[in-house]
Amino acid sequence: MAHDGVPVPLDMLDERSDHLFNFVRDRCPLILFELITLTKAVQRGKTRDMLRRAQRGQIAPIVHYNPSIAVAPELQAIIQKACAFLPEDRYPSVENLVDDIRHFMRDEPISVYKDPPLTTIMRWVSKHRIQAFALGVMVVFAGLGISLYSLSREQQVREQNLIREQELQSAIQIRNKHLGQLMADSAQQANKMAQSLLYFEGLLRELTASAKTRLLFAPAPASQVIYHHTDFAKPETAPTDLALAPRYDIELSTAHPVVKLAPDVVYTSSIAQQEALLVSLLPEFQGIFAQSVTEETMSFEALDEAIRKTGTPMVWTYVALETGIHVAYPGKGTYSDAYDPRKRPWYQDSLTHLTPTCLPPYEDSMGQGLLLPCTMIVQSQTNEVLGVAGIELSVEQFSRDILGFQSDIVDTKDVRSLLIAKDGEIIASHNSQQQVGDTLGNAFVLKQIEAGRAGYSLIDDRTQKEITQADPLVVPTAELYLYQPVGSDGWVYVVHGRAEDLLP
Repeated sequence: MAHDGVPVPLDMLDERSDHLFNFVRDRCPLILFELITLTKAVQRGKTRDMLRRAQRGQIAPIVHYNPSIAVAPELQAIIQKACAFLPEDRYPSVENLVDDIRHFMRDEPISVYKDPPLTTIMRWVSKHRIQAFALGVMVVFAGLGISLYSLSREQQVREQNLIREQELQSAIQIRNKHLGQLMADSAQQANKMAQSLLYFEGLLRELTASAKTRLLFAPAPASQVIYHHTDFAKPETAPTDLALAPRYDIELSTAHPVVKLAPDVVYTSSIAQQEALLVSLLPEFQGIFAQSVTEETMSFEALDEAIRKTGTPMVWTYVALETGIHVAYPGKGTYSDAYDPRKRPWYQDSLTHLTPTCLPPYEDSMGQGLLLPCTMIVQSQTNEVLGVAGIELSVEQFSRDILGFQSDIVDTKDVRSLLIAKDGEIIASHNSQQQVGDTLGNAFVLKQIEAGRAGYSLIDDRTQKEITQADPLVVPTAELYLYQPVGSDGWVYVVHGRAEDLLP
C-alpha cells in the first residue's frame, strides 16, 4: 500500500518494498526507544561489545536521559514488547504496535500492560466525568447519611445508657431502702423479743428474791396447807379446785402449789419447815402468772380462766432446793415417784449461772411439749447455793405470739423466722420446716452469726453462697436471710424467705 493510502498493484511490488517493510519493523522499536528516552537503545562501548549485545537482543535500561523524568510503565511495556529478542515475542505487526501507541496517547488501556486498579478507576473517571461526579456526590451524601445515622445511634445509645443508669440508681436506692426497712423491722422484732425475755427475767428475779427472803429470814408459817404430789391421786386428799384444764389436758389446781420430794429425802422438821416456806410463795407464783398476761391487777377467777383455758405465756413456775424439795405451780399430781429436781437438766445447767438465764428448750415430761426454761440460782448471804428458781415458757406460744416476723412492706405469710443460739441450734421456730433442736441450714449465715455479725445475706440457690453483687433490676433466685442479736444470752433472731417475696 502506498503512503497516501492509494492501492498499489501487486505487479508494482518488488524486493525493495520488502526491504522497506523489514526496515520499518526492525528499526521502529529502536527509534521509539530513543525518542522516548533520548538515549541509544544499544549502550555505547567497544564495537565488539556493541555487536555482541545487538546479537543477543540486549537493549539499554528504559530510563530517560533526564533522571527526573519518569518513563510511563505503559511505554516501557510497549518498548519491551517491540524490542523482544525472539520474533514470536514481538508485536505480530506494525499495526499492533501503532494501536498500542495510539491507545496510550488517548489514555486508554494497552494490550501489553495490565493497569493497576487505581489507574483503571482514574482513567474511567477522566472519561466519564459527569457519571464520576454524580457517583462522588452520591458517595458524599451516603457518607454523610451514615455519619448522621451513626451520630444518631450513638446519641440513642447514650440516652439509653443514661436512662438505664438512672433506673439502676433508682433501683439501688429503692432496694437499699427496702432492705433497710426489713432490717429495721427484724431489729424491732428482735428487740421486742429481748424486752419480753427481760420482762420474764425480771419476774424470775422477783421469785428468786422472794424465795431467798422466805428461806433466810421468814419465820415458819403458823399453819400452812401443803399438798404433796401423792395427795392429788385421791379425791379426799386432793385440793378442792383440782379439775381438768383444757389447755394442759391434765388436772390442775390454781389455788395451791404442789410439793414433790426427791426419793432420797428423809422427812424431818427442817424439811417440813422448808416446804412450808416455799408453799407460802403462792401469792408470788400467782402474781408471776398474772403479770405474764397483763400488768394490770387480775382477779383470781380471771387468772384461773387464763391458766386453764385461754393460756398464758408461762406453763410452770417452781423453786427446787438442794435438799431435794420441789415446789411447783400450778399444782398437779403427774410426777413420777423417781422424779428428782436436782437431776433435771435445767437444774444442773443453772448451777453455772449467777444471773437469770434462759436455757435451750426441752421436752416437758408432763406432756406440755417444748418448754423454754429460764432459771436463776438461789444463794445464801455467803453465796452458798440453796437451790434454783425457774419459770418455763411455752415454745409454741412464744413462737406464735412473739417470734413471727411483722412488717408493713412485705407479705409475711411465707416468711420463716427462727430463734437460734450462737452455735446455730434452733431454740424456737415459726412457719419453718426446721424444728427446735436442729441446726440452722445455711453454713454461710451460721458463720456470720458465730462471728457476732448482724445484717442480711442473699444466698444463691445453686451455689449456696452469698451474692455480693446483685442486679437491682432483677430479683435473683435466692434466699434472703436477716439476722439480729436478741438480748445478752447470745441468741439470734433469724428471718428468711424467698427473694421474690421479700425484695422489690
